[in-house]
Amino acid sequence: MKREIMIMAGFAAMAISCTKTEFLEVSDSMEIRFENAFVDKLTKADITNSSLNSFVAYGHDGKGNMLIENLKVSRNKTDGTWEYGSPVLWQKSEGFTFSAYAPSDAYEAISGISSDEKFTFDYNSDNFHQHDLVLAEERYVPGQSVELDFKHMLSILTFVIKSEESSGVIFRINSMKVSGINTTGHFNGSEFVGLADPGTYDLTEGTGGTCCHIDDFSSREIYVLPQELDKGECTIELDIDAVDTFGNLLTYNDNLVIKLPSVQWKESNSYTITTDLNVNEINPDIKVHKIEFSVGVSDWEPADGCEIMS
Repeated sequence: MKREIMIMAGFAAMAISCTKTEFLEVSDSMEIRFENAFVDKLTKADITNSSLNSFVAYGHDGKGNMLIENLKVSRNKTDGTWEYGSPVLWQKSEGFTFSAYAPSDAYEAISGISSDEKFTFDYNSDNFHQHDLVLAEERYVPGQSVELDFKHMLSILTFVIKSEESSGVIFRINSMKVSGINTTGHFNGSEFVGLADPGTYDLTEGTGGTCCHIDDFSSREIYVLPQELDKGECTIELDIDAVDTFGNLLTYNDNLVIKLPSVQWKESNSYTITTDLNVNEINPDIKVHKIEFSVGVSDWEPADGCEIMS
């Protein structure tokens, strides 16, 4: 099968200009086509095989010769094929490396992209840049269709507040924040390095609600760079009210700063950090709370979970 590419050629002669239209037949085998895009680890993520509708692609031969750069490729809603506008043709080469990221609107969190030899960039995953980021890099020889296998590059964190049913105390969550998580890093082609800029995430943003002995309180999910933090570097700050079963206010705007144990968050894993609030003694003057931790980790695909007690 061949496709006609329209070429507009301009000519000038004797002060008269005209435009000539020519058609050049190009075999489909010479057109760069994206035939399949697969996302691994389908659960607990925004981007899955079915929800991946676009990505941004780059292609180079490793010698500084670029085939495509910052090319948005979109899924055809009718037949599911991948389209990107005017055809890009293969060039004679031993092989090309194609890199891509999704979602396409993650560009606001990405800067300093380089794709000459390796696909590298700087990334910002702070409270205001929350995206599920997937990357793919594959090498092909001219004439083949390009199939991209995307991998999730970030970690998901969720924080849960619980209290014992026997306590008879209702905890109202006024605000909940987590601080000390590195928000920026450099992707060197294989992993994020040079993590810096510890920031604060608002965990109750857009959630609201009350935690009590009947219902657990679950924060919003946040996307963070994979990283390892020493004990106490990451802290949770809670602003809570405590009310007894008769509606009597026991504490008001009780501010708790909780230091997490050492943590290691790996790419494509989802982590749930659970805090149990067990009351020893609460009155308006003496505010004593016993804080216990448990941390559960699950992969973004069905897998056996594990639990860490601290």
